[in-house]
Amino acid sequence: MAWSPDGIWLVQYNSENLYLINTQTQNICSVDLGDYGEAGQGQMFYAQWSPDGRYLSMAIKRQRPTPELNILDIESMELSILSIPLNTETWPPESIGGSTWSPNSQIILLQAGSYDAEIKKTVANWLLVDIQAHQYTNVLPDYKFLPGIGNIVWSPDGAKVAYSCSTTEDGNICLINLSQ
Repeated sequence: MAWSPDGIWLVQYNSENLYLINTQTQNICSVDLGDYGEAGQGQMFYAQWSPDGRYLSMAIKRQRPTPELNILDIESMELSILSIPLNTETWPPESIGGSTWSPNSQIILLQAGSYDAEIKKTVANWLLVDIQAHQYTNVLPDYKFLPGIGNIVWSPDGAKVAYSCSTTEDGNICLINLSQ
């Protein structure tokens, strides 16, 4: 469950359904998440509002074995799958471990997991995803994060990201300078 930044909308979701609840009128809107494949099953997770309240991002796992990053435009109620060019190293991810919006509501920092055969573990990359251009950049291509480690948060001005950069349980906090 998550509040919209203006406090008008509340999103309620579980693995298969998404509802927008207008907190002023108590109206409930069921959002069509599209085809879940022949089995009629899917999973939706990590729903998150953009800071300006216009977009709602979420990961949806449909018939493909990998999740897809989806953006719901609240103004038009259109759900779009971010069609990012396939890159066998980082896209599509085997898993999405969380995301956070930039303060300007145009970039999503996404934790994307994949299996690393060399170390025989699932590792995560952080990708900056431009929601308008449908392009991404691997933030630290030479650094592999362990899944579940790596809380990420933007600075209010969007110039930096703070994250838990430990590869063990030592709890290091690191900063990355970004240009949007």
